[in-house]
Amino acid sequence: GRGSPQAPGLFWMTMANWGGRANWGGGTAPKASFKDTAPVLRRLFGLIRPYRRTLYLSTGLLIPATTLGLLHPLFWKYVVDDVLLPKAYGKLLPVLLWMTAMHLFSVSVDGWRSWLLDRAGARVVFDLRNRIYRKLQGQSLSYFHKNKTGDLQIRVMDDMSSVQDVAIKGFDTILSETARFLWVCGVLLWLQWKVGLLSLVPLVFVWLGNRTFGRKMKGIYKDARDRQGEIGAKLSENLQGIAVIKS
Repeated sequence: GRGSPQAPGLFWMTMANWGGRANWGGGTAPKASFKDTAPVLRRLFGLIRPYRRTLYLSTGLLIPATTLGLLHPLFWKYVVDDVLLPKAYGKLLPVLLWMTAMHLFSVSVDGWRSWLLDRAGARVVFDLRNRIYRKLQGQSLSYFHKNKTGDLQIRVMDDMSSVQDVAIKGFDTILSETARFLWVCGVLLWLQWKVGLLSLVPLVFVWLGNRTFGRKMKGIYKDARDRQGEIGAKLSENLQGIAVIKS
């Protein structure tokens, strides 16, 4: 953070250390260029490897969870075209029962997936925090004089939670949203390909808007994280100072 210019990010330092490029003696955290990020991500996925079976299972459950969750519009199409318009009301109850059963099954599968992801993410963060704690134990006394204790605490706790969001939940979000997008596009093109292609045109503008928004938010989010580190460091040191003064 800016409040402690000599303290590099613990996550980056630990990852660099596993790759043989440790830099715990000072300096700012490296900029997140692709050249520097790619090796870090490979080492991060090395942490995930022991829990790959859980992640494989969660990914496998993604297909039925996404498919069943998007079948409701097709059911309503059937209700309108084959039940309400021809006034075949005897078919309505079975369709509603099927919709209810598929919705409950989809919610159950999605809840199971969420539990598996949270469990794997918590274990990855637990392993990473233990490695960082062991790394901190081996630092010299001068290192702790140069770096604020509160800043280190914020980095160990909050940054590791961000790792869980990126490595586990972020990757799952990309997969689920991609599957959802492909499913919706396929159904639209199957029902009416001309209308389907026309409905995809606004996505170009949405992509451009998201790209611009992401670039602007990157700097804002970095400033917010830096200020959060400053506040946490000051709070921790002030609380420790109050205890010393009162004693």
